[in-house]
Amino acid sequence: MKPAAKPLLWAVLTFCVALNVVLGLTVDEGALKIVLSAVSGACALGAVVALVVLRRTS
Repeated sequence: MKPAAKPLLWAVLTFCVALNVVLGLTVDEGALKIVLSAVSGACALGAVVALVVLRRTS
């Protein structure tokens, strides 16, 4: 991976966690909240997995 990948993955992880917090505070209960929380959670999980893989390969 390129050297810029690690800071970018940290930025994606931070963004996804912040988005999940904001969604939890602003969106009313319902299907939209569940879907948006699931998408932001999957994005955060993907960033964490990529960071772990990046660390193990370097």
